[in-house]
Amino acid sequence: NHLNIADTYKSMGVICYDMKNYDKALECYEKALAIMKISLHSDHPLIAEIYTNIANAYKQSLFTESSKTSHGLHEHWKYLSLFEGLY
Repeated sequence: NHLNIADTYKSMGVICYDMKNYDKALECYEKALAIMKISLHSDHPLIAEIYTNIANAYKQSLFTESSKTSHGLHEHWKYLSLFEGLY
């Protein structure tokens, strides 16, 4: 089942986030999101949860100078606007 794979990526993202490896967390969350978009409707709560995780990881990466995404503020706003569009 593809959703099991997406859930695994999401769980890996949570672990990376907890370890403060925000770049890797984003990578995992984005893989989970890609799979979920194929399997679920765009307004599904699991997709909203992934968007929240992505937004939180971007937010934390902005405060981490070693993060590759710390310069990608426009990406953060892109995901935030997509998340807000769900509601």
